[in-house]
Amino acid sequence: MKKGDVLGVARVAGIMAVKQTSHLIPMCHPLMIQKCSVDFELDEENLEITAICTAKTEGQTGVEMEALTGVNVALLTIYDMCKAIDKSMELTDIHLVEKAEEKAGYIETRKNSMKDRFGREIDYLRISITDRCNLRCVYCMPENGVVQISHEEILTYDEITRISRCMTGLGIRKIKLTGGEPLIRKNCATLVRMLKELPGIEKVTLTTNGVLLEEQIADLAEAGLDDINISLDTLNAAEFAKVTRRESLDRVLDGIQAALQYPQIGLKINCVPVVEEQENLVSIARLAKQYPIHVRFIEMMPIGYGSSFAGMPQEKIMNLVEQKFGKMIPYNGKPLGNGPCTYYTVDGFEGKIGFISAISHKFCSQCNRIRLTSQGYLKTCLQYTAGRDLRAVLRNGGTDEELKDRIRAALAEKPDGHHFREKAKEDDTESLCMSQIGG
Repeated sequence: MKKGDVLGVARVAGIMAVKQTSHLIPMCHPLMIQKCSVDFELDEENLEITAICTAKTEGQTGVEMEALTGVNVALLTIYDMCKAIDKSMELTDIHLVEKAEEKAGYIETRKNSMKDRFGREIDYLRISITDRCNLRCVYCMPENGVVQISHEEILTYDEITRISRCMTGLGIRKIKLTGGEPLIRKNCATLVRMLKELPGIEKVTLTTNGVLLEEQIADLAEAGLDDINISLDTLNAAEFAKVTRRESLDRVLDGIQAALQYPQIGLKINCVPVVEEQENLVSIARLAKQYPIHVRFIEMMPIGYGSSFAGMPQEKIMNLVEQKFGKMIPYNGKPLGNGPCTYYTVDGFEGKIGFISAISHKFCSQCNRIRLTSQGYLKTCLQYTAGRDLRAVLRNGGTDEELKDRIRAALAEKPDGHHFREKAKEDDTESLCMSQIGG
């Protein structure tokens, strides 16, 4: 534009307007503005610009007039700078999104957006729908003597949906269903459909071991499932039986082939490199070369039975992949998942190679997730026991607002990150295994 940076000028104009509101609107009191921001969302397809103004004051009055003034002036500035191109532009749908208070370290910034006390936006909820599993992976649970939660203690689909609806009102946009093994629970596709129908939900995804995938994939696709993560640590049948204590590799591979028939569903392989032989890792990586599948190597988490296993360095795996397939180039395109996975492209590959190295390459500063166990306990960090019991609110007749208050209280205590490499206090470190928490 001849007049300069349109959005940059509009942002400055909006912020200035917030601070001058009392001079523009009679009866508006001068306020001490502690924080003010003007952001823009561009919709190139529909030729639309959305302006969002957020203002904060510690005074005993609201700051909504200041925010509305900022939005109006920002949009007027855009109009002024662009009217030579199109005089038919319209300023529409200007309204107050939400008036919120800061509560105990939790900050709700605007509708469908919430941040914890460290400024991290929390938009991703992982829900364990069962503690049961049809495998017995050595780093997840014991071979025998597994104590199962009674069905009465596990959240119903209606309860899960109600909690999720409250979560979307606070800012959750992406949901992952986990277990145990989620496909063990009857009519999992029904829950997928219920969650997909919630306003504000952008994605519903699933993590599975793949054993039951072939027989359920059609129903899951019809329900609108967006992505599937398949846990697969080896393509060697004998090693698979050692790791999982079950001989089910053929069923997993059949499930992958069945899922490939539904291109609208994104596929990822999650490999925990417990079988360290070079050929095993190479064969897993080769799946991304042969198919439109993203292969992610996940560092062992020192939780429950996983604490007995040493993790394999990301750099070692990268060297193996590059020796076999060529140089790995960092991927900088649109996000491929819900969390902080580092992806690489390899020439000739249909999919990407990714790494989730939560210990050696700690990414807690980017954490955007909270977890709900099958019993309805909301956890904010894998390492610690801290959280809140949401099931009790549901089953004692609590309101949605009481549910939201308990969610806010949990989020206010979300730690800055895990400290697995340091000695943690015995009284606040999680003692449950991953199958009990939710993978």
